[in-house]
Amino acid sequence: MKIVIFANTPAQVHFYNNIILKLKEDGHQVKILIRNYGETIEVANELRLDYAVHSNPSSSKVGKIISLPLEILKAYKIMRNFRPDLVSGFGVYDAFTSALLGSKCVEFTDSEPRVNRLFYAIQFKLYMPFVDAIITPESFRDNLGKKQIRVNSFKELAYLHPYYFKPDEGIKGLLGLRDCEDYVLLRFNAFDAVHDFGIGGFSNNDKIRLVCELEKYTKVFISSESGVPDEITCVFG
Repeated sequence: MKIVIFANTPAQVHFYNNIILKLKEDGHQVKILIRNYGETIEVANELRLDYAVHSNPSSSKVGKIISLPLEILKAYKIMRNFRPDLVSGFGVYDAFTSALLGSKCVEFTDSEPRVNRLFYAIQFKLYMPFVDAIITPESFRDNLGKKQIRVNSFKELAYLHPYYFKPDEGIKGLLGLRDCEDYVLLRFNAFDAVHDFGIGGFSNNDKIRLVCELEKYTKVFISSESGVPDEITCVFG
């Protein structure tokens, strides 16, 4: 079988990595399309994946919407000679590209349309007709109809299950931590995705206050998609 995988975020690269290895082990041909977003390409390179870049997204939500048709067309052009039997991803790009390619489409999602505001629900409705199956956790509250397949798991286990993930205790030395030292990891989302319309997070003042309070008790590390105020030391960009 010929399969195309869309991995548009660093987490999606991690999610698909072991799946891709297993598919290839079973004799399937797999092509990977990557979006140049955040550290997605860096993660793919670290995992030594062979991929093509189909999107260099705009930093604005409106820009992402405007460029979407051209990015889908680019993905189609990259993969049309491959003629895949199946396309998989987490929505929009893969659904519409699979329609152009005449391929089956299998989606994964754990984002519930009714919980993630009206714009995401509209986006979801637009691409669902082109999806053949959509796989969600069993805990998913929305009923997506006959195409939905519920599994008793979470997508993070595709790369964090003990079968795949082995903690590296050496990371503590790299971070300057003692073996039993407590620490906190904060992750600040950029809220720059199209489905994030109308959703906001902490203000810069909130972030500064949170970090300053936590630093009274423990060491703080920060992972931020959009940078942090100058008053905060960002350990992870």
